[in-house]
Amino acid sequence: MTKQDIQMNNLTVSEQSRSIPLVNPNTQENGVREFFTATLPHLVDSKPAAFSTLKGSICFRIRTVDTWTLDLGNVDSPVQSAVTPDADLVLSFTAAAFSEFLDGTLDIGERLSAGEIAYDGDVQLLEKFGWFMQSTRDLLTIRD
Repeated sequence: MTKQDIQMNNLTVSEQSRSIPLVNPNTQENGVREFFTATLPHLVDSKPAAFSTLKGSICFRIRTVDTWTLDLGNVDSPVQSAVTPDADLVLSFTAAAFSEFLDGTLDIGERLSAGEIAYDGDVQLLEKFGWFMQSTRDLLTIRD
């Protein structure tokens, strides 16, 4: 895929989650951890049939925070706090860039140029994950 295709995929994910408060605004690092340890598992639990249709794995490396692997389709254990060596897509973000990714304000071209995000693998998985996130939008609540 080209940089423009990735940008389009990212904008799809971003547009879908634009008004969804996925990250606790108290701190970026705590918000990122909360997303992977609480919010994302809750979303999978709320829509197991939709999540189970997805296939593949996405490794999220959030610099200075931690690394998580999302095992698409695995409703029993969707998020692991580790790197899966054979992940279909590996994404690397700074904490700030990931927070922008979740709230829909990420300028992917700018962040790619600055080295604040990187990827390797099948970026179409990110689009599929974005569609799942869109389908769960009504289930998200504002976190204090």
